[in-house]
Amino acid sequence: MKLLLCISSFLVFGMMSIAQNPAINDLSWLTGNWTAIKNKPGKLRTERWEPAVTGRMQGYGIVVQGRDTTFMEKMHIEDKDGTLYFVAEVPENKKPVFFKVITMSKDGFECENPDHDFPKKITYQKRSDTLTVNISGNGNSVDFIFTRTP
Repeated sequence: MKLLLCISSFLVFGMMSIAQNPAINDLSWLTGNWTAIKNKPGKLRTERWEPAVTGRMQGYGIVVQGRDTTFMEKMHIEDKDGTLYFVAEVPENKKPVFFKVITMSKDGFECENPDHDFPKKITYQKRSDTLTVNISGNGNSVDFIFTRTP
């Protein structure tokens, strides 16, 4: 009987920890719509992040010029065997590019893929309703600054 109780407790608490997926849930601050505040004239850059579902957050990056979508990037953050990865799908690459999350705080994270051409590192940092995304590698660095929008 004690063995059955012990196994039942292990299964219940084990399933709770899997369902909560704390690393993904720690990124809930990213959820929502973000609009770049320094767009080139006639261009609008946005990112949208959905709440985490089953260990994965889905995001989209879009650039619109006039009425045309000139760039679209599918992104997601996933928990793969206890490690978080930022995954980017862009038209220039045939396959998704995986960036391993190497540091995470309550309002930011940094990920890298040293084997990728550019970027090699991606950093997201939130301050109040402002989100700074930095992409860097090979001596180059580009900041995108977003504000939260409804």
